[in-house]
Amino acid sequence: MKVRGEPGKDSPLHSFTPRGRKKIISTLIYAVTGRSGYTASLWLFCIFIFIAAYAVFTRDSGPEAVRFPRYKASFLEAGRRDGRIARLKERIAADPNDIHALLESGILKFQKGPDYYSVAFADLEDARARGAADVRIFYYLGRMYQAEGLYDFALEEYRRLINNRPEDFEARMLAAKLLFASGDYPQAVREYETLGVAHPDNILVLENLALDRIARVITDNPSKLKWLVTGKMTEYQGMNYLLVERAVLKTQLQSDDSDF
Repeated sequence: MKVRGEPGKDSPLHSFTPRGRKKIISTLIYAVTGRSGYTASLWLFCIFIFIAAYAVFTRDSGPEAVRFPRYKASFLEAGRRDGRIARLKERIAADPNDIHALLESGILKFQKGPDYYSVAFADLEDARARGAADVRIFYYLGRMYQAEGLYDFALEEYRRLINNRPEDFEARMLAAKLLFASGDYPQAVREYETLGVAHPDNILVLENLALDRIARVITDNPSKLKWLVTGKMTEYQGMNYLLVERAVLKTQLQSDDSDF
């Protein structure tokens, strides 16, 4: 999978000039009109295939069509990625204001992992400083800031992404988790509630919303609280955890709960 600053320009059809495209279509139409029967049907089929291919390869040619890889399964293969980074380095050396090359270089370096985050940071921030307005910058900077423990900066980037793409599920989840970690439980609850409206059956959203509400109650009540919690014991990486299924706040435990 290739990551380019301007999606769609890798298409072999994208390099055709408008005159070239018009000439190709005109040639195909002439071939059809000069033939009949089976041959005409075959040529009509070819035209259909050409139009379909054209639509597929050029539908994401604008910067607003934001489709970008977020996890290793969709990253560019290492050998091709390194070769592409080398070519982008030459482009940037020849033109330091090539924001598309800077953007792509930063994204590809992000894919190489934490050891390359510093140079990925530099390319993406440089692209933004020189005028790049691609919303992917917010996501990748947020991920890297979060990985480095700079949560305030990460949250700022996620908020910028959400402002541009309110429907972005992952960005809202990441922002909500950072809000929770920082102790801003009311805002974290609001984020999870927003997600809950759009994804009412998503278990991950519901679980996080429940935990945030518990934390909010604990924070808002300085007195010692008693809870009735039901769940299942589970194990992860050699440690035991309680997977909460239900948590009920009880101001006073009943006699049948005294052994809990």
